[in-house]
Amino acid sequence: MSHEALIIFAKLPRPGEVKTRLGENLGMKEAAEVYRTFAEHAFSLGHQLLATGKKIYVFYEPRAGADQMRSWVGPSFRLASQKGETLGDRMRDAFEQTFAQGSARTVIIGTDVPELDAGSLERAFDALLDHDAVIGPSTDGGYYLLGMNAPVKDVFDGLVWSAATVYHETLERFRRLRLSFAELNELADIDTMTDYNAYLERTGGIKSPTTDVEYISRPKSGGIMSSYYESKDLAKFSDIGKNQKHLWDKFIAWYTEATTTEGALTKREKSLIGLAVAHTVQCPYCIDAYTNQCLETGANLDQMTEALHVTAAVRGGASLVHGVQCRTIVEKLTM
Repeated sequence: MSHEALIIFAKLPRPGEVKTRLGENLGMKEAAEVYRTFAEHAFSLGHQLLATGKKIYVFYEPRAGADQMRSWVGPSFRLASQKGETLGDRMRDAFEQTFAQGSARTVIIGTDVPELDAGSLERAFDALLDHDAVIGPSTDGGYYLLGMNAPVKDVFDGLVWSAATVYHETLERFRRLRLSFAELNELADIDTMTDYNAYLERTGGIKSPTTDVEYISRPKSGGIMSSYYESKDLAKFSDIGKNQKHLWDKFIAWYTEATTTEGALTKREKSLIGLAVAHTVQCPYCIDAYTNQCLETGANLDQMTEALHVTAAVRGGASLVHGVQCRTIVEKLTM
């Protein structure tokens, strides 16, 4: 069955390995935390698109390791290692993998554009319904998004990826290959201190008085959070592992195998069970995650609703069965 796929290219937020140009001014540790924030924004977008039935792939830098990436991104996304010498090689391979797995339309993004939103991603997929490709230009002369309906090798080969001409060269290749294409709005790629300061100014961000690392968006209403539950927090689940990491690593390995690895139960069956339990324990984060996982594994709304009726019936029966105790006490007192 064909589907739509979003690819996110990501690295682990290790100081000295990510946002190094920003780190020259901000400090490598601080720059790595900025990268973490931006990457988790991209993961949050992925969770939003999961709810529409799209499959989300995180292609990670090989040195990261699957276990560490899984610990960070959580169980909902598909993980794959990047393959190839150049960025173009790695992007081409990622596209080819998703198309080989049944994608009809694939869009790829990175983690350097924090102003990208889910609406722009949906517009990119919509554009692919009547175009061969879609592209989102970035202010540094490259692009922050590329989408295609089929793998096209010549789009990636031979480009100088650090040059400010990548976007226009890619358009020329589309034209030469006779590919129809759509363009999205230009967005800023945040690489340098100048980029970062302009981003903070543009979005109303401020630096915390206690650190040079974290930016804090001014609340839209009085108070730090608009509600106890914020769906974007689901992408931060792995933050629990920042303390007592050995316990987190054991938990996530067990959790992933129990909830997503096929065994006596299929992944879809496990997803429906997870959704039912999520409603029983009334955890909005779990409801969010397992609703997405049910859609990803092919469950439909009728099946999900029936699973909810099963758990509601069991819960109701569990309440009613305690009526036996009530009756026993009444009988003893009225004898």
